[in-house]
Amino acid sequence: MRPDAVLCLLLDGSTSAPTSGDLARQIIRDVVDWYVATDEAAMAESLSRQLRRTHRSLSGRFPRDSVSYVLAHVVNQCLRLASVSPALLEVYADEGMSLKQLMAFAVTADHGRQEQVWQTISGSW
Repeated sequence: MRPDAVLCLLLDGSTSAPTSGDLARQIIRDVVDWYVATDEAAMAESLSRQLRRTHRSLSGRFPRDSVSYVLAHVVNQCLRLASVSPALLEVYADEGMSLKQLMAFAVTADHGRQEQVWQTISGSW
């Protein structure tokens, strides 16, 4: 998994039963325990397999509960924008450049260099 990625597990175990949510809570506990104990880097695929295994193994203990789950793999590119020069962020805010152009400046954290490049290319748009 990329270092700028977030792996998120969302579960909804709401039912009308008195034990509503118990299955979802137990799945989360078991999957988190597995994640903490595992030596392998938890990739989306391995976490997904473990989630399905855990769900199958716990279903018998919670016959009246149901659970829905989503495994989201989010690459947080927006955090990279924090390395862009405040002057260029202002140009973007004033609609002087596109988001794709702004993201291109995030390849370096050198604000001086970013601004120098912008001065060089800004007249050519």
